[in-house]
Amino acid sequence: MTRLVFAMALLVAMWIAPASADPIAPDGTFHEFGFGLAGTAVFGCADGCVPTVPLAEQSTDAPWTFSGSAVLLITDLFNVGDRFEVFDNLVSVGVTSVVVNTGLNVCDNDINCALTSGLYSQASLALGAGSHSITIDVIDNALGFDGGAAVFSVSAAAVPAPGTWLLLGSGLVGLGLALRLRLV
Repeated sequence: MTRLVFAMALLVAMWIAPASADPIAPDGTFHEFGFGLAGTAVFGCADGCVPTVPLAEQSTDAPWTFSGSAVLLITDLFNVGDRFEVFDNLVSVGVTSVVVNTGLNVCDNDINCALTSGLYSQASLALGAGSHSITIDVIDNALGFDGGAAVFSVSAAAVPAPGTWLLLGSGLVGLGLALRLRLV
């Protein structure tokens, strides 16, 4: 009986164990990931993807974790037409843009080319304060077969300086006074 209880407790503990997560810094570094068919989750490259230009980090795997307000920028690479849905703590926070699926390889592994060409699916997603756990699913695979790579970066959200708040507040007070004087 004791063995049965122990075995059941072990099974429950294994079932509810959290997935391992790779912490990343919200410093604007690009992280490359690989992916398969539509409807599947993306995965870290573990040095198995074609290196990007500029070179993106490849060693971390999903879920990617960090804390604080940030902006997540994601873009497709290589073949035009791949699309993704981004999740934060298992809640959808957005999808990349709809593009014409040509399947053409316009920018190859050049991140800046993909970001500026307008041909590649991408998104810029604002994430609020708190702890984040990012996972990404494939919506469309341009070529319809297993394989592909894309990148994302996370940058800390800009926090207004105290002087900005003071300027905004004084402007609002000035508007209020002007309206008050006009009504009198």
